[in-house]
Amino acid sequence: MTNETKQVAGAAIRTGGGETPAERVSPYRNMWVPLVVVPALIVVVMVLVAVLFGAISGGTTSLAENLTAVETGGANERTQALFALAQKFAENLRAREAGEPEPWPLDSEEMALKLGLAWERTAEADHEIRIVLASLLTQLGDDQGVGYLVTMLELSEAEDPQAEIRFNVLANLILADLSTVADERLAHVLGRLGKCEHYDLRSLAIVAPRKLPPEQARPLLIEALGDSFIEMRLNAAVGLADLGDPAGAEVLRDLLEPEIYSAERRSNVELWTQAEAVSTARQVALRALGSLALAEDRPLVAGLSERADDPNLRAVALEVRAAWAGGD
Repeated sequence: MTNETKQVAGAAIRTGGGETPAERVSPYRNMWVPLVVVPALIVVVMVLVAVLFGAISGGTTSLAENLTAVETGGANERTQALFALAQKFAENLRAREAGEPEPWPLDSEEMALKLGLAWERTAEADHEIRIVLASLLTQLGDDQGVGYLVTMLELSEAEDPQAEIRFNVLANLILADLSTVADERLAHVLGRLGKCEHYDLRSLAIVAPRKLPPEQARPLLIEALGDSFIEMRLNAAVGLADLGDPAGAEVLRDLLEPEIYSAERRSNVELWTQAEAVSTARQVALRALGSLALAEDRPLVAGLSERADDPNLRAVALEVRAAWAGGD
């Protein structure tokens, strides 16, 4: 598991919760990377975290037995079998990363076929089961799994009024390798979700394009630069900087100014109340701006390295200057 995956997977777990439209304050505000929240019990993300820390075991039944139980068992049996199936996938992952034999050997092509058939046979209303089956298929490197997850992102507001299903689908997509995904539906859906009123879902939709091919990611990130929330704009600008695109540079410069955060706090006293959150956002903005190494930003960075009000920001400015000097 990559460091990025660990950061996202270990962020948080939510067992329920309601809608968080843009006009309400989300519990995840002020985080420059939104927390990945997943339902309890049937979650690949949760399983991966637990297994990597040795907290759970997949039991003694085989992968094939687990998958059969997912398709044919009663409600509780299906849930337990799906959880065990995901556990075994995670145990294999842990073994591969440790250079050890996989405890649950499988034929990837055969398992992908079985998972795809199980997904097709599962009722459309069984969203949690379908999410896990599609996510496991994606872990096998099968593009069909991505296609299934994208299909679930297309649920309507009526079908997913609190956006929890789509949020969890998108969280699993972010954990996948989408760099070679040819399904342009995903870019289209992310563009729509990047403007939705569910704060947490919109947060992920603005982060997710970083996993897409650059030609698909750029227009989505550029559009998100105009979002009303600071952290959304920051995520978009950082994503563009990661691509070496200076389109978000002006946003990054704006977000170095403490007054931006004070103004939002004046509009809502619950926002940007922690000095540490403001400092972190400004540091992230400066590092992203530094990665672009634009000549016009040299005086700005020099000034911050000498006179920034935040010592942590001064330290980052010094790092940026040193990196620039090393590249000259």
